[in-house]
Amino acid sequence: MKEEIELSFYDKSEFEQIQWIKSRKSWIKQSGNLLLQQMNLVVENEVMKNIADFYVHDIELLKGSDYKGNFLWIPRISGTFLISLDSEVFENGKWNPRNFVDSLLMQSRNTIAGFYLVENQMLKKISERSTFATLAIYEDIARNKVQDKDKWA
Repeated sequence: MKEEIELSFYDKSEFEQIQWIKSRKSWIKQSGNLLLQQMNLVVENEVMKNIADFYVHDIELLKGSDYKGNFLWIPRISGTFLISLDSEVFENGKWNPRNFVDSLLMQSRNTIAGFYLVENQMLKKISERSTFATLAIYEDIARNKVQDKDKWA
């Protein structure tokens, strides 16, 4: 379903995309979902371009987890990134979410509007230092899960 929404969004004309985003904004405001409403406020105040990152991609990822996942959300001047902290994916011994954040900071540190932790359907702004502490905690959890699975495999 997520892929269908993403594909259909990009198949629309610019006018249709704008209308779709307006509809999504209205849906958020009426939804009673405090998390989405808080995130929407950040996007409206901080993100100047590529708002579809939030309205199409981030919302679908959150909906796909029934809003129960743990995420790091990084809005930027030109878009947003929602990174699952529940990932158990490691490449060459390195945890993917940590690699992604490291890469993002190297490439576009000056465009980041903030770091936000999404846990228990709550949005909390955190410092860059807290972001790395949070990443370390979730990386340890993921590494332990992977090691436990390997023991039983």
